[in-house]
Amino acid sequence: MSSLVARGLAGMRVVTSDACEGAGGARPLGAARGHFSRNVAKAAPKGLRAGLRSKLAEMFNCPDRASSERRRDEIAADYCERAPRAVERLLEGFDDAMTVMALPAGDMRRCTRTSNYLERLNREIKRRSRAVGVFPSPESALRLATAVLMREAREL
Repeated sequence: MSSLVARGLAGMRVVTSDACEGAGGARPLGAARGHFSRNVAKAAPKGLRAGLRSKLAEMFNCPDRASSERRRDEIAADYCERAPRAVERLLEGFDDAMTVMALPAGDMRRCTRTSNYLERLNREIKRRSRAVGVFPSPESALRLATAVLMREAREL
């Protein structure tokens, strides 16, 4: 992160990660909601997983953090005896999974709640790079990636 800041990164409020070790640090780290939901559901008995996943989806779709916390508490109460490991994972990872709720509602929250948006951006950079074929220098590859990201930043 420090190298990105040194090159001009500014205004970053939150980092969405699939639990890579290098992403943490100075900013709040938000766990991607899909990864979090899968980890919680895997800790539950197979017969309870589908119901638990739907309740987790309801929790994530709450309009604000307070209602998400109420929903979390209801889920924990419903599953504490039947799936204690799942409840433990839910309670341990809730704050990281809800980091995105601190952002303003709208596009920014929608784009950062999962890592899908970043994965799509990476695919777009890769697609454009393939069209070029061979770059004359590393700087030209960086310029292409930067142009894609700058366009995306303007559209947000």
